[in-house]
Amino acid sequence: MGSIGRGEYPIAPLDIVKTVLGIDTGNPEHSFVINTLRLPGTLVAFLVGVAFAISGTIFQGLTCNPLADPSIIGIMLEQVLLQLQSLFYFRQHQFIPCLCLLLQVLYLWLL
Repeated sequence: MGSIGRGEYPIAPLDIVKTVLGIDTGNPEHSFVINTLRLPGTLVAFLVGVAFAISGTIFQGLTCNPLADPSIIGIMLEQVLLQLQSLFYFRQHQFIPCLCLLLQVLYLWLL
């Protein structure tokens, strides 16, 4: 309600509810401001937050660590180390990117 009602053109919370439900508020500008300008941005922000929450839950479930974060448990560091090792040992070959990807997948599978 706060992000929908606040701004350069403030709208009362009761008018927001009426406009979203399709009830006439007596001001036709409310419908344009809420339905066209403010509500889509608020819904996108909500859905992005949901996506971040789901991805964090999946990451924590895969690592079996309730405090999992790439910077805490060092997942990113091991992937970079594997890439550097493959560059050092196989520098004359053309398949380095594929090998790096396979090593990262292998590491995550072993984790």
